[in-house]
Amino acid sequence: MIRQLCKIYGVMDFNDIEEEIIRHPAFNRLAEIKQLGYTYKGAYKGAAHTRLSHALGTSHLAKQIWKEVIRKGYEIIKTPNFNREVFPDEHELQELASLETLVGVASLLHDIMHSPFAYAIQEHLDLADMLKSETNIAAKIDDFKSCDQFDPFLREQTKDVLIEGRQHHLKHAKLIYDLIRGDLSVSCIDYVVRDHFEVGFKKPDLYFPNEINFIFVKHHNRIALALDLSKNTDVLTHVQELFLKRYRLCQQVYFHHTFTIAEAMVGKCLRHLLYLEREKKEKHLLRDFLNRYQTDARFLHALEDHSDPLINFIGKSLQDRQLYVVAYKLQLTPTQDFRAMLCDDYRGENDFMNCITLERAIAEKCGLAEKDIIVYCHNTKMFGFDIKDMLTLTPRYEVFELDKLPREEYIEVDFINHLRRLHEKLWAFYIFCSDRSPETLHKVYTLCAEILKSKKDLRNFLAQASLKTIIGEQPKRSAKVFISYSHVDENIASAIEDSLRKKGLDVFLAKTNLQAGHRWPKEIEKSLVDCDALILLWSQHAADSDWVESERTYVKQQKKKIFIVQLDSTPIPPLLANIQATRHSDTITTTAEILQGLGIQEKSLQ
Repeated sequence: MIRQLCKIYGVMDFNDIEEEIIRHPAFNRLAEIKQLGYTYKGAYKGAAHTRLSHALGTSHLAKQIWKEVIRKGYEIIKTPNFNREVFPDEHELQELASLETLVGVASLLHDIMHSPFAYAIQEHLDLADMLKSETNIAAKIDDFKSCDQFDPFLREQTKDVLIEGRQHHLKHAKLIYDLIRGDLSVSCIDYVVRDHFEVGFKKPDLYFPNEINFIFVKHHNRIALALDLSKNTDVLTHVQELFLKRYRLCQQVYFHHTFTIAEAMVGKCLRHLLYLEREKKEKHLLRDFLNRYQTDARFLHALEDHSDPLINFIGKSLQDRQLYVVAYKLQLTPTQDFRAMLCDDYRGENDFMNCITLERAIAEKCGLAEKDIIVYCHNTKMFGFDIKDMLTLTPRYEVFELDKLPREEYIEVDFINHLRRLHEKLWAFYIFCSDRSPETLHKVYTLCAEILKSKKDLRNFLAQASLKTIIGEQPKRSAKVFISYSHVDENIASAIEDSLRKKGLDVFLAKTNLQAGHRWPKEIEKSLVDCDALILLWSQHAADSDWVESERTYVKQQKKKIFIVQLDSTPIPPLLANIQATRHSDTITTTAEILQGLGIQEKSLQ
């Protein structure tokens, strides 16, 4: 057994299994990762707390709540009006009590998969799926194989809790997961309280058992976690306060300009690694980099010592705190579809070439180097919580206005997590510059103000720029396009294919590319993965085709470019409403529209 002192909770006790995990090098790695990333080098220099302190606090809080809620369960059993259809009985409470060790271990390891600057990585390259994938979480938990008391059985149970896809393997796994993660969870309570305290705000007394009380209830043949409204009528007020505190942190800390700029600089390095990976055809260059440098210090040193000049420059700038500055910030767009286009085309792993293309174009126009400009699209929801406007589902599935909710009722935490709370969308499109001279910043600002007026202005600027095009007229190969169509429209598809090939594009058409004996699904899947853009020939026949639906759904999920050619009056699906489209009249006109829509200059292909 080990005792740890905490600024928030005082003395925290951990059993022998937890002690073995805490002393393990894989867990101590979290001590070298700052909870708030680069923030401690900016406006909040006291905010140097680590993910390890958050993990310890979350585990301590989870065990406290678990034991207290079980104690409440036994009290409820003793009441005259005990209803075993609503609350767990004695046998079920004993079963839950036996899971206390699992609760402590799972909450201790709930952030074990995080890498340095994880938020920057997730924000820029959509690598959250990689970090939170079943493979990655399982591998991180298996790093603790040398722990004798953390035996294989307990390790597998921990995986069942933390990996959402495996929760059906273990009874009560979803219950433990709801306790640990979500909008109303021990992790949320701990980081809101801890971050408030560490950045210098007044410490809010929100942690259990002072204000927010929980209880176990039965729902859909499983036991769920709920807020207990029976004794403390102010519970929901305290929940509202929790969300308001988090809202304040979002406004003043998480989205502080220092934090945002540092994230953008890290993101540019990672984007460039991904670009080098594709240029040099070295598999997993980015992934290997992230796996090799697992602490903040090593990560920054690796950037600073990198052989690539761009990454080296940004790494040194981060180490010396010579941050880029905001040259242009777009928060209001003339139209919603322009804003949607910026979000779709300049965020995520599959949009990295769009960012590089625009950065190079702006740099070239302003007489700067590629390393001097960063394009960054910020698109985040900041959640609030207003109990006056909140509708709550009771155990009987009746809907009540909150002020009419009986005191003896409860609210399931799972419902809280899925409620549509009031929120403000924090959206901005930034252009950052490393050159701080007023002349350069004015030049960049003037250019960006001109080209970011509308979709048309931006596309015209990119079309005129003397560099690679928006979908990646990538070095050493032609742009690859995939034509998705119904076999009934085969003649039109073949004519468009032939015309595009004459323009220099690498075109995939099932009729042309697939021969007898080919494994059609496998070949089509490979071509979808490799393509830069999808040309969707839309008609009633295409709307009825399962193949066409699968192809367009996959490409949209991958955030690749889509261009629609309407062959008849069949309505375009709502999910594709913001995508550029043209009405087919003749092959020559349609080909020209496709090239323009994809941002490809004909002269560059000839």
